[in-house]
Amino acid sequence: MAIIYTYPTKATPNANDLILISDSQDGNKTKQVTIASLPGGSGSGVSSVTSANAAITVADATTTPVLTSVAYSGGTGIGHVPTGGDNTKFLRGDATWVAITDNDTTIDTKNSGSSVANPTTSLDFATGLTATGAPGGVVGINFSGGLNDLSDVSFTATANGSLYVGQISSAPATGASNVTLGGGTGKIMSSGTDNTLIGSDSASLLTVASHNVVIGSDSAAAITEGGDNVLIGSDVAATLTTGTDNVIIGKSANISGAALSSTTVIGESASGAADSTVVGKAASASTNGVAIGSGASASGGGIALGKGAQADANKMAFGSSSSQLSVVSSKTAADEYLTVKINGNVRYIRLYVD
Repeated sequence: MAIIYTYPTKATPNANDLILISDSQDGNKTKQVTIASLPGGSGSGVSSVTSANAAITVADATTTPVLTSVAYSGGTGIGHVPTGGDNTKFLRGDATWVAITDNDTTIDTKNSGSSVANPTTSLDFATGLTATGAPGGVVGINFSGGLNDLSDVSFTATANGSLYVGQISSAPATGASNVTLGGGTGKIMSSGTDNTLIGSDSASLLTVASHNVVIGSDSAAAITEGGDNVLIGSDVAATLTTGTDNVIIGKSANISGAALSSTTVIGESASGAADSTVVGKAASASTNGVAIGSGASASGGGIALGKGAQADANKMAFGSSSSQLSVVSSKTAADEYLTVKINGNVRYIRLYVD
């Protein structure tokens, strides 16, 4: 029989290749077996190794080779989970186990990837968060995401108590206790205080005015310094700039002068002058006039009551040709009586006909 080393060498054995063995369990008889039938044998080597955490152990009948696994040590390295963990701890990136109760209430806030200076308790909204300077030494936040289920919003003792929601060019420098909701609302306010501005572009030119309530898109579009006004309705008080103590309510309701004060106007497209009182759609009154009713109109000092009533200066007008008040005939054909009810009793005011 030829010597083993004289046989040709096969570079890549196959699982079906045959080898000769002496069978120790059968009197050392010479037998043939395939490579695939050997323990752990295959044509391509070891196919898998299973770890038991502390070490990887591979054993056969004659030897005990040991492959040791490396524990994870932090950073970019890899390895098995190190010992020391339990259900009350978590494994940090530096490969240390930390108790879950060991928490930090300070969360670093990011602005486009950069930390916001001196955060206290804050959240990382990534690129959707922008920090801006604000009164009282408090960092303002412009947020491009949603604020669904927002609750328990409060201010610290050192804050100025103002809330701004919507696109504004700058927050007031010294103003306090302002609430603005809507894009462009109060966008150039400099030091006004105690203003409540709600609606897109409402009071967009307001600067130093205080104690105003402005509600409605494009409402009080020209107001700058006027204070203590209540202005409600879209496009309301379009000409008001510096007037004070006005109550103007209704779509496109307005006053006749930019600086007028103490005027009450209620009704769509209604208009009033200084110290006038106007109630009704498209109603109007001059200085000191009173006009109540749809389309009613009163000149200076006049009083117009009823739909379409038209009062001259310092006179009264009741009703109109299109909306007449009821009168009763008198005992003479030339006179009539206006019916009124006083304390539940009907009375008649005699009217002399010219």
